[in-house]
Amino acid sequence: MAFVRSGEKYKIVSTVTHSVLDVLGGHPANTTKVISYKWNKGLHQIWQASEMDNGSFIFSSTAPGDTPGKMFSLDSSTKDHDRLIVYVQHGKENQQWIIEPIKPNSFLCYIRNKQSNKVIQSNGDRMEVTIGKKDINNPNQRWSFQEM
Repeated sequence: MAFVRSGEKYKIVSTVTHSVLDVLGGHPANTTKVISYKWNKGLHQIWQASEMDNGSFIFSSTAPGDTPGKMFSLDSSTKDHDRLIVYVQHGKENQQWIIEPIKPNSFLCYIRNKQSNKVIQSNGDRMEVTIGKKDINNPNQRWSFQEM
């Protein structure tokens, strides 16, 4: 089952808060935080998937801004609780993500970073989105992709 198809646009939804990955303030300047926020149909909440040659994905914001199409990226480290930001595409592994099903035939998944091997986690509505070690008992790490 494919969660994500290259070229398609998605809202990425937390299974706990039902909020979506959102570019803070709706303006994708380099280093702008990615937060979890209620769905309001904004372009800053829609992400276009592009598959890399290695099978990972990059996700670009569809929000207008100084340079549209910024990717969601890890900020600077690979430690637990490192935050998610948007940044111009540079091809490094901190912008590459592996989509992993929670279990077979499920529409729920983990979004694992290729560089850190950690997964995206929601910290509540209107809060920064961070990464953490995959924990099958942590529902804050479960996401769904809803095609737009």
